[in-house]
Amino acid sequence: MVSSIAHRFSEVEFDNINLEGIYDPWKAYGQSKTAIIWTSNEIERRYGSRNLHAFSVHPGSISTGLQKHVSQEMLDQWMRDETMGPQWKNIEQGAATTVWAAISKALEGKGGKYLEDCQIAVPWNPETGMMGSGYAPWVYDEDKAVKLWERSVELVGLQNGE
Repeated sequence: MVSSIAHRFSEVEFDNINLEGIYDPWKAYGQSKTAIIWTSNEIERRYGSRNLHAFSVHPGSISTGLQKHVSQEMLDQWMRDETMGPQWKNIEQGAATTVWAAISKALEGKGGKYLEDCQIAVPWNPETGMMGSGYAPWVYDEDKAVKLWERSVELVGLQNGE
């Protein structure tokens, strides 16, 4: 499942999932990327023993059109950020980790992991800056992943276990 290093912008706000009254587009984006990771982890926990596996993937920064929603000032700031440069990838490079997750024999038995640059990611060190490699401390919070799963099932009108 395609996530992003933007997951580090926010955990999921269970008490205000739509961020009503406090909406910030980057927080919402980060929350959605954290939700993808937790969903992937929960798929692995629930169905991995039945050979349904899931990974969450950071493809890198790719020109997708998302940038049209970013101010020129922010784009200029990104271009000046030395840690941002290595994150920019062409389409083939951006697809590489997703393809690796789908076909790599090296990942057998390792579902539920957050991947970047065709490897299992390590914890993020904030000293490396926002664009540094790694995952946020909450990525493998099993209780929150379960809570998100149960809330999602409820929101779409299913019974848990369907």
